Amino acid sequence: ARQGALQALRLLGHHDDAIESNNGFWLRRIYFTYDNTLSDKIAMRFRLEMNSPGDFKTATNLVPFVKDAFLSHKLGRHTLMLGLIGTPLFDNLDEYWGYRPMEKTPIDLFKFGNSREFGIGLKGALDSGSKLTYTVVFGNGAGLKSETNRGKAAYGRLNFQPTPALFFELYADYTDTGSDSSVNIFQAFAGMKGGWGRGGLNFGLRNSRQAGTNSDMKFISLFGVVKAGKKLDLIGR
Repeated sequence: ARQGALQALRLLGHHDDAIESNNGFWLRRIYFTYDNTLSDKIAMRFRLEMNSPGDFKTATNLVPFVKDAFLSHKLGRHTLMLGLIGTPLFDNLDEYWGYRPMEKTPIDLFKFGNSREFGIGLKGALDSGSKLTYTVVFGNGAGLKSETNRGKAAYGRLNFQPTPALFFELYADYTDTGSDSSVNIFQAFAGMKGGWGRGGLNFGLRNSRQAGTNSDMKFISLFGVVKAGKKLDLIGR
């Protein structure tokens, strides 16, 4: 039985020869979340996160950090948020893609910007049918870290869903990183879904300006998730 178990482990391979045949038990990511509805219009969230190092060679303790800490207040079709809140960079796209454990969305994978921001935000619907929605956030521009300069960041997103089958998104942000430096991001997404599955086309551009020099990073991504059965999807990206 022992030889059979060792043989099974040998069948598991890795693309990195430096860790070939290594094995062990691992907690990749841990969340602790506390949500509370304080009244009919006011709610709060507090979330801690812990991650194991992803380089397969660093041995360290799982250290928790604050991922979310905010109050939200409903104002009709709108919601006001204050504290350490999520930015509108890729949360909608994560949900539409649906396979983050397999691979992150491109704008997340290439670390274009921050998923969290310390500041104030407003989101809601611009029409009674909630076909046209928006999110705006203004904050420090430091993500989960502490503010160290006078620069600030502004984020904006506009979504349009004319029918249940079609979804469109336009996103832009600007961050003043101090010392005559800045970063701005633009993203566009178009998605279509139905009984057959779903697909999407995504474009992103990140421009970084530092000491008078500019550098761009761009991507274009097409994906499809086709239902091949009740419990089987065919995925390509």
